[in-house]
Amino acid sequence: MSNEFETKLRLDRTEKALALVLAEVTKATNLYGPFNSTHEGYGVLAEEVDELWDDIKANRTQHAAVEAVQVAAMAVRFVVDCPKWMEDESEPVPPVDPFAEAVLARDSALESGERSAWRESLAKLSKFINENK
Repeated sequence: MSNEFETKLRLDRTEKALALVLAEVTKATNLYGPFNSTHEGYGVLAEEVDELWDDIKANRTQHAAVEAVQVAAMAVRFVVDCPKWMEDESEPVPPVDPFAEAVLARDSALESGERSAWRESLAKLSKFINENK
């Protein structure tokens, strides 16, 4: 029973964290616009990681959590603003882990309205979760 409770609590925290990341992505993009290059994206991301590390070393847990949200948001911005890697045929596409693959398949099935594909993707997702508890 406690395992079920812990899982729900963890999912609730994850949803809250993702909402904070999305809010930070939106705020930063509205303030500064998209990254102009992968170099700019890396620079901003590295700066946020350095700030996170400073807070960790100083044992400022709450500040570190805020910085971690900013690191995650800048990583999301990097993926969104620098999509050339998805279009460049000369470079191999990075492998997607099975969980992410199942989530993407589920979302694609939902968009297309294919119920059987949706059920199949949910089954893969459930299998992955159960195998990795």
